[in-house]
Amino acid sequence: MSKCEIARGKVHDVHHHMKDGDYKFGLDVQKKYKDLLNNENNKRVGGNLIVEIVPKDRKSSDVYPPENGDDVQVWGAWVKDKPNGWNEIHHAWKVVKK
Repeated sequence: MSKCEIARGKVHDVHHHMKDGDYKFGLDVQKKYKDLLNNENNKRVGGNLIVEIVPKDRKSSDVYPPENGDDVQVWGAWVKDKPNGWNEIHHAWKVVKK
């Protein structure tokens, strides 16, 4: 939907080891980023924006792998996850702890 979007919020539900090697988490976005969500985000993942960091980007100094409760800002491609129907940032190529 967009090659580059920015979002900021609190981290929830970190999954360190996905089958594909991605680092996945939910982001409870600040109010001004709520337009990045759709109905499936609200129904299926508690109103969070899903964010995924691919293995090659985890080695970058621009990507901080957050933990639950962290306040972070993320940059990356904004896409619709076709199998699940929710919107997500996949892949996040920059993650900064605030």
